[in-house]
Amino acid sequence: MLPALREVAEAYQGAMGLGTLRDRDEITALFGGFEFLEPGLVEPFDWRPELDPAEQEPGDEIAGLGLCGVARKAG
Repeated sequence: MLPALREVAEAYQGAMGLGTLRDRDEITALFGGFEFLEPGLVEPFDWRPELDPAEQEPGDEIAGLGLCGVARKAG
């Protein structure tokens, strides 16, 4: 994790008392044995490709700050 990002996380946790930074592998592990639905584990803005690009593109200040995914029980 980038040192600057860790500093931001520590400041947020100090002010808000919550939040945990996780990398892609750590987030994937939270889904256990579930299988991801398309488009998988992606940035939130990638979940709505049908939106106009002006509505879809995040500003530089929030790009890469989160991931989301939906999964279902395999089988």
